Amino acid sequence: AQARRRFRLICEQLEGDEEMALESFRRNVALWVFDEGQILAASKVLRRRLGEKEALEVIRKNPAVLSIPEADLEASEDLSDVKQAADAVAIFYDYGPLFGLALLAILARAFLGHQGG
Repeated sequence: AQARRRFRLICEQLEGDEEMALESFRRNVALWVFDEGQILAASKVLRRRLGEKEALEVIRKNPAVLSIPEADLEASEDLSDVKQAADAVAIFYDYGPLFGLALLAILARAFLGHQGG
């Protein structure tokens, strides 16, 4: 019963899309243990600040955003950090971990080179 309730809760955050909810649990099994109040609060803040469509996309890409405390989401100036993290997570799942690791290595090298390291 608890698992069914949790699945329904995540499904509701994804506009009732059960396949997307299943994929969310595949991407982040910790969804099973996130506090329900936390999930609802984070979803509410994301929807208010990003709009329905963009919030749904961020949650789809990185379901872990539902674990971010409401105060932290509110403190983020424009949530660009949250959106960038969602994009990075999506790379790993949408294109495969080897591609994601290669891309991160390239970005890290570019960043470190830019920093003089």
